[in-house]
Amino acid sequence: MPCESTEAAPPEMPLATEGRLFRDTFENAAVGLAHVSPQGQWLRINNMLSETLGYAASELKQLTFQELTHPDDLGEDLTNVQRMLAGEIQRYSMGKRYLHKSGKIVWAQLTVSLIRTPAGDPDYFISVVEDISERKRLELQIQEGRSQNAVIAENLPCGLAVLNGQLEIQYANLTLANTFACSTASLKGAHVSQLYPMPAQALILQHATQALTDEVVRFQKDHQGIDGTTQHLQVTLAPRKTHDGHISGLVMVVDDVSELVRTQNALIASAKMLQHLSQHDPLTGLPNRALFRDSLQQALATARRQLTRLALVFIDLDKFKPVNDRYGHLMGDRVLQEAAARMRQSVRESDSVARIGGDEFVLLLPLVDSEQDAITVALKVRADLAMPMLIDGHEVNISCSGGVALFPDHASDADQLLSLADSAMYRAKRAGSDQVVVFSPP
Repeated sequence: MPCESTEAAPPEMPLATEGRLFRDTFENAAVGLAHVSPQGQWLRINNMLSETLGYAASELKQLTFQELTHPDDLGEDLTNVQRMLAGEIQRYSMGKRYLHKSGKIVWAQLTVSLIRTPAGDPDYFISVVEDISERKRLELQIQEGRSQNAVIAENLPCGLAVLNGQLEIQYANLTLANTFACSTASLKGAHVSQLYPMPAQALILQHATQALTDEVVRFQKDHQGIDGTTQHLQVTLAPRKTHDGHISGLVMVVDDVSELVRTQNALIASAKMLQHLSQHDPLTGLPNRALFRDSLQQALATARRQLTRLALVFIDLDKFKPVNDRYGHLMGDRVLQEAAARMRQSVRESDSVARIGGDEFVLLLPLVDSEQDAITVALKVRADLAMPMLIDGHEVNISCSGGVALFPDHASDADQLLSLADSAMYRAKRAGSDQVVVFSPP
């Protein structure tokens, strides 16, 4: 890593601080938050979700979301889960009913995203659960014709509109008008599709026409606010019926779920950052020992399946301790960063470099046809590391000792391969350093 960029780079936030911020965000969020396994097990629950569902966190961890979902909503929920696991969608949002510990029904707005492992396998879901029971109660009252009170409608925290059979707006409350930056008078008589600009009008018309077939339709559609910010709107269209059951129009409820989306995005970003920090060396940015072992296991599985070779090269920096002793640990860190950058540039695109100790690195070479291929890469790394480093006006010279072991020539599993490459590296050290040694049986 060049010295200029190292000095200019802002200090990285410690992992402990990142973890505390993530925990504080998770535990104190104003909406229910949970991590859920791909099978539906509650893994982690915040205080608001426990309060919403009436269960202590320890009780919820003994249950699955399927057990607490109303039977009439479970099918849609599971379909969305399967589509997400299959990679068809990145997230989904739906209104659903949960079964409270007391036996009552809790209406909630559920938004779910999936976190995957570095290998791409499903790891856990992030679920954001907002209690909308009160809003649902009012919404259902209006839909069923039990409440036409204008005061209630005008003071709803969500946008509300009543449409006739031609999908023209007969009534719109102030919240809806403010959302779309217009007056309630200008909305009256307008076609519902005109709420959005032309590219989105066909989608709105499609959903509204579907709702006229006696179906409740929910969807999300972004909208550009008057201040230029993007609003994430959850739209519900429900049929409005006469006393004899005839569908006379629709009731539309528009809820701004921007805060929910922002919270979820922040949680996803925090989770990904924590995952990255837990798998990479903070000084050099290289994969750490844990991530390297995962990569090695995957590479071995591929090699066994395809009947190919792979190689490990252990690299230990020579003359590194004198640098620390003479110039101090800050200079030592700069040398390690520069060495890491050089190794990344030296290896092939298919290869990877990891830092597994103080001045110890390992190269994973998954595509080698012969022992000589691995030696060629190792010698290039050795030559590049031997070039003088100019850091803070000081010329620093180091070298390296390398040990090479191959699968399946020398070892058949990860632990044995690591041990033999390490052994070969120490043989290079004992032989005078600044050289590459291939493992050979004693």
